[in-house]
Amino acid sequence: MILLKVSDYWFYRIYTFFKQRESSTSPPARSAATGLLSIVEICTVCDIYVLVSRLGYQIEFPSERKAYAIAFTVVIIGLNVLRYESNRKVNDIKAKWRIEDTRLRTQKGIIIVVYMIVVCVFTLSFLI
Repeated sequence: MILLKVSDYWFYRIYTFFKQRESSTSPPARSAATGLLSIVEICTVCDIYVLVSRLGYQIEFPSERKAYAIAFTVVIIGLNVLRYESNRKVNDIKAKWRIEDTRLRTQKGIIIVVYMIVVCVFTLSFLI
């Protein structure tokens, strides 16, 4: 359950970032936040897999690895869409995290941005 709280908070912060910059030509903030959160979650799982493999542990997958990777990606995106694309869920999350100390919000925001950059760069470094 703690992972859902973390995901909810991250969604809220990403959502508010996009909501403040939303225009008629930009994608809806909710969809943009759902997509970015999905990318970060997928990159995190890929990084864990790579780190475990680098430590010498072998995780065996059948020869259809690409099919499993695609299915895994679709499942993560699907779960995030189901969780965050309803107005009720977004309103619940906003109500929960709306009142937050400014200093604490800034610190958490910095941690989120740094984490997103590190995870995505780490994933991309293994793809190149």
